[in-house]
Amino acid sequence: MSHKDNELNDLLKPLQGLTPNDLQMQKWQSAVQRELRTGQTTITTTRRKLAFQLVAAMFVGVVMGAILIKSFSPPNVQNSLVAQISIDNATFEHSHANLD
Repeated sequence: MSHKDNELNDLLKPLQGLTPNDLQMQKWQSAVQRELRTGQTTITTTRRKLAFQLVAAMFVGVVMGAILIKSFSPPNVQNSLVAQISIDNATFEHSHANLD
């Protein structure tokens, strides 16, 4: 493991004594500033994407819930044909109510 560390130190020895000139420092500082500005917009964009995904997921959940509730709800039994067929099996109160 130390052999690899020594290799890296040997490769970096010529660069350790160098100092950047003013032009290189200015380029480096402008690159850092540009990256900082880009990083802030990336965070804002990520938050917007996250909010959009949350809204889309909620919308899909509501739509799917409505479809499931509608498909599994019991059918409407107020059809007059169904009432006529089942009148023989009805109790007295229901038959009396149907005669009115």
